[in-house]
Amino acid sequence: MRNKGTPTAKEMSDPAKGGFAMRRWGFVVTVVSMVVLIAGAETTTAGPRFLRSSMDGGDGSGPSVDIIVHEINVDPMVAHVGETIRFDMVLEDHGDPFKSTIPIEIKANGKVVASQLLWISSGGEPRKMYRETLVWNTKDASPGEYRIEGEAFVWEDTSPFDNSLKVKEPLVLLPAGAALPGDKKDGEMAVAGEDPSRK
Repeated sequence: MRNKGTPTAKEMSDPAKGGFAMRRWGFVVTVVSMVVLIAGAETTTAGPRFLRSSMDGGDGSGPSVDIIVHEINVDPMVAHVGETIRFDMVLEDHGDPFKSTIPIEIKANGKVVASQLLWISSGGEPRKMYRETLVWNTKDASPGEYRIEGEAFVWEDTSPFDNSLKVKEPLVLLPAGAALPGDKKDGEMAVAGEDPSRK
């Protein structure tokens, strides 16, 4: 007994009927293949700010992940448009051992101006520290004051409140060739330390 819709041998031998039947089945196979490919792509694609990590919590619940941004050094705090600003970030892996690639970013007035990936691999070493340097080429920036914030985004972090740190003083960008303000010095730096309440 054949399934309904399956072409018979007679229909297959008929050029008109057989050709139509084969085209119909070919279309069905194509549609099914496309659905499978799309579903597979969705399950393997990570989010825009999340890269998969490898963790071993032992009890099946996963480790306690806690990345802390302790310090941001900004050099210089007063510059001219077109100059490069250097940001030195100090981070700590305060949680259980785990391995992951995470993005770290510098924001100026809420806009990401520098970013890179950081490979976290504590390997059982307690409170491992990381020191990373990011740079911002200000050639396309406008003169003005910029509020600086550093962030290390970790999807699984148990205490995301300490994943970012803001610099209290604004970074000042002057028009090219403009004189420095009287109260500012060339090459002046600023350091944002962690909030004491975190400790």
